[in-house]
Amino acid sequence: MKAIYDWVPWFRELSARIVEVGEQGLIDRAREVDWGTNDPALLKFGVENIDPLSFVYFLSSKNGNYPVFQSVHGTFRIDTPLPGKTVSEAWVFPKPMGMKTLFFSGDGAKPKLFWRLFRQAQPDEPTLKAKTFHDALGVSGVGVAMLTQALCLANAPSFLPADQFSRV
Repeated sequence: MKAIYDWVPWFRELSARIVEVGEQGLIDRAREVDWGTNDPALLKFGVENIDPLSFVYFLSSKNGNYPVFQSVHGTFRIDTPLPGKTVSEAWVFPKPMGMKTLFFSGDGAKPKLFWRLFRQAQPDEPTLKAKTFHDALGVSGVGVAMLTQALCLANAPSFLPADQFSRV
């Protein structure tokens, strides 16, 4: 039986690979992934607008679509194994509650801001700046739940999702 947090090392490795390949590498790999459709939302507003938070959050919306995760796994050459036969059986992780899975919507793209935030969130001891977080929340359509869920996917040991399911 797999533990419910078996997804953490996989997403941590994916996040590290995203940082390694950088902006152009993420664009190239996002194009290579078999999303199961010819027109995935992630690519709809131009590849120059792809940012790492949108990538991991969009990917999380594909929970239950194991072939997409297999494609990402191979495209990014991730060593951490995918658990089980299906993602939905083995992984319980933050995922979008609604249709909004991207941190942009055409003219509202701020890929440099989201790259900066993603990189600040990556170390084992994140260097996230309050101003960067606040600026990200200032982007139209980006709320606390969406932002903290994506940060949790990217670095679960350091970030918790603050959404309607959070309790203190």
